[in-house]
Amino acid sequence: MSVRPRFQRAFLAWLEEVRPRLALQPRLSRRTDEVLRVQFDGFLPEIEAEIIREPRGSSCSIFIRPVLPVGGPAALLYLDTDVVATPVGYIFPYDTAASPRSFPSREEAWRDLLFEPFLTWISDKLALADAIAVLRSEDFILGDPDRGLWSYYPRLMADGELLSPVPPGYALERVVKIRVDQAASPSTYPPQRAQRQHSLGRPPKAARLTKLRLRQP
Repeated sequence: MSVRPRFQRAFLAWLEEVRPRLALQPRLSRRTDEVLRVQFDGFLPEIEAEIIREPRGSSCSIFIRPVLPVGGPAALLYLDTDVVATPVGYIFPYDTAASPRSFPSREEAWRDLLFEPFLTWISDKLALADAIAVLRSEDFILGDPDRGLWSYYPRLMADGELLSPVPPGYALERVVKIRVDQAASPSTYPPQRAQRQHSLGRPPKAARLTKLRLRQP
């Protein structure tokens, strides 16, 4: 099967090259000219990466927005870059360095700015994880577009410990298992109680005082 978009060809070529370095083996679950979707062996299909290039621009993205029983489309991972051509090569115009790096090709820029950070995240975070902590802002207001569904925030966990810090002002809503050898899928967690509470104008009760431990490197 031929792959037409240049960004997708670059990603798939890189993926085959680095497979021996990956702590988890990804598999292609869907491909169109607009998006590649990648799932991971050992994880539920709700943990799916999307690899996208904007159809009318140069912005490219890799993100994972898990399907959770509560909350909005917050991402576990979001990588984005906008590579532009200059007389000295391809650069990332929003680079904060005093002398932005230049690359000989778009492929080299995508590899360094997107693909390799994606590999690092898989090895250092996702490969260790067995659950997602769904966090809710303590400023949550039901029905407020700015402080409603967008106030949910996912964080990876391993053995009951967070793999990255909790943003200030967030409390634990629930923990969702994400490995295929675990009993419950995010899509099978019973949301009925939360839905009833929402219909009464009250958000689900959060474990506001729960102190989550951050795993030390």
